[in-house]
Amino acid sequence: MNPQGRMLADVFIHRQSPLDDGSPRWLLDVDSRTLPSLLSFIKKFKLRSKVQLVDVSGEHNAVQAWSASQSEAPAAIIEHLSMDPRCPTIGYRGVLPASEAVDFNGSASQVDGDEYTLYRIINGVAEGALDFPEGSSLPLENNLDYMNGVDFRKGCYVGQELTARTHHTGVAI
Repeated sequence: MNPQGRMLADVFIHRQSPLDDGSPRWLLDVDSRTLPSLLSFIKKFKLRSKVQLVDVSGEHNAVQAWSASQSEAPAAIIEHLSMDPRCPTIGYRGVLPASEAVDFNGSASQVDGDEYTLYRIINGVAEGALDFPEGSSLPLENNLDYMNGVDFRKGCYVGQELTARTHHTGVAI
């Protein structure tokens, strides 16, 4: 969010194996249309911290999969993907190296983009630059509070004041 509480992008944060020097590594799964503006926005808050922000979108792919069994995730999925936190029926999601092919051994199926988009829309789950116009909508207008996208116990983040006030008063300014 920007300081006015408007959404800039929706982002999934995926933990990766540490770098060679032991430093933690995270991959951000974000719509490519918002990536340049999001990177420049985040760099403003980096200051002197020892954080490297690198565009690796050419080296990785976002992957969605559905399991044949809703009650128990197959080991192949757990190893590579995690449950999508927005909706319990939408399946699994992760970021994998573009060179890596995953075989789910029939216990799950990787979903192509169009099928995933249709299923996501049917389930009322918004995603990306087309559903969240950059800098114009509030997270609560997009039901992110119901999809684990806003934590009201976590304080002090950019845009937090308006988001918390809107949640507690029910009035968006």
